[in-house]
Amino acid sequence: MAVQLSKLDHSFDALDLTSEQLQSLAIDILCENKAESALHTDHSLLSSFVVAVANRYNETSFHNFAHAVTVLHMTHLHLQLVVTKLPSLDHVILLLSALCHDLDHRGLANSYYVNTKDELAIKYDNEHVLENHHVDVTKTLLRTTNLLAGLETQQQEHIEASLSACILATDMAAHGELASKVVRQSDMNSCLHLQQCDACVLCLRYVTL
Repeated sequence: MAVQLSKLDHSFDALDLTSEQLQSLAIDILCENKAESALHTDHSLLSSFVVAVANRYNETSFHNFAHAVTVLHMTHLHLQLVVTKLPSLDHVILLLSALCHDLDHRGLANSYYVNTKDELAIKYDNEHVLENHHVDVTKTLLRTTNLLAGLETQQQEHIEASLSACILATDMAAHGELASKVVRQSDMNSCLHLQQCDACVLCLRYVTL
């Protein structure tokens, strides 16, 4: 049974849905936010990307595809309330970041990889280990599914850079700095006075807490 996006609110529980229903909901949220036109792509490629994303989430107790769709849904709700003057493309970037922010998470913390001198920690010089990995998997999926193929190279680079900034911001180690930015604003609408990428980063950081 299809989930009606218009009827979802903050009480939504992704654990009540099957993987197929979660994928369908994710596609609906992206389409509702005009992802196809913003990315110059079609429904088939967008759907293929979402399926590929779902397949790269592991069956961990928390950082799984249900969690990703929960964050995507919460981001969608927040975008209806704040930073509404962001361009459509930045809305889509933020939503894609939400969907992909824990790709291939294995249920372990950054400290584990650093303390055990794991190859991932070595690869990323002990900095934002998991988040850098999530970014790399995201970029791989974008390219293998050709989701951005309809865009100019400069636009593709902009999207990948913005996705990277948003996903890296989900590392709790960056929380203090980002929280300070929010405190300096009188209200959430003041985020519009930040650079667009900063506004996206701030929104995603707070829906993933």
